[in-house]
Amino acid sequence: MSVNLKKDYSHQTDFSLKDKDREEKIIDLLKKNIEIAEENKKMIKKINQWIFFQKIKGWFYIFLFVVPVVFAVFYLPPLLDDIFNQYGKIWKKVMKVDKQNITVELDKKQLEEIRNFCILNSKKEYKN
Repeated sequence: MSVNLKKDYSHQTDFSLKDKDREEKIIDLLKKNIEIAEENKKMIKKINQWIFFQKIKGWFYIFLFVVPVVFAVFYLPPLLDDIFNQYGKIWKKVMKVDKQNITVELDKKQLEEIRNFCILNSKKEYKN
């Protein structure tokens, strides 16, 4: 069994054209090919620029999220410690807990200290 691997292209080729006409057609096709290649080159350049700016935008968004978190890690603990210390002092002065029966015992001196402490802190907040 033999298979004919050669295909018949005679119907597609115009052998009636002269060599000069064939050369002109080839030159026209090459010019069109070059034009299309130039368009492709411009489009690829624009796409690469767009990808580059998308990468920059991605890094910008990452830094936009990471930088505040880093600052919060470094700067919030001291601020929170000050706040907790202030309120801790108040609670130590206010609450004297008897472990058997829980009662709040305040004398006049402690009440005066708490009142002065609250007034001073409220004045500081209004100044800021």
